[in-house]
Amino acid sequence: MKINHLAFIKCMKYLNTCYYSKSMDQEQLESWYDYFRDVAYSTFSKAIKEIVAESRYYPTISQLKDKCKEENKKYILSIIDQMKKYGYFKKGVKKLTDFHAQRSYEKTLMWLENGKLPEFVENDIKEFLKHNKQIEEKNRKLLNNVKNL
Repeated sequence: MKINHLAFIKCMKYLNTCYYSKSMDQEQLESWYDYFRDVAYSTFSKAIKEIVAESRYYPTISQLKDKCKEENKKYILSIIDQMKKYGYFKKGVKKLTDFHAQRSYEKTLMWLENGKLPEFVENDIKEFLKHNKQIEEKNRKLLNNVKNL
C-alpha cells in the first residue's frame, strides 16, 4: 500500500527528531512527498530506520530513495525465497529437476538485482502473496475458532 500524507508526515517527524533538525515547513514536506508518494509505508519506514542506524547525517532525497529501493529489494527477495520454499521454481510444463529449479531461482535473483523482473514473475509474486494472505486469514479464523471453544 502506497504511503499516505499522514503516514509520510509521521515518518518525517521521526526522521527529524532522530537528527535533532528543525521541523520542515509545509512546502518542504510537500516537495519531499512528491518523491515518495509511490513508496509503500512499510518500505519508507524501514528505510528511515536503517538510515538513522547507519548515518550520522540527515539524508538527502536521493539517499533515502536509494535506501527505499534497497528495502524493497529485500522484501521481494524474502518473497522469492518463500516461493522457492513452496516449490514455485519446480513448476513448469512438467515438474522441473532440482538443478533446473535452482537455475530458475538464480535467474530470478539476477533479474531482481538488475531491477528488471519480467512481468510474468511480478504477476506470480502478486498471486503468491494473494494466496498466502488467504491462507493466513484462514489460519487466523481457525485459531479464533479454537479460542472460542
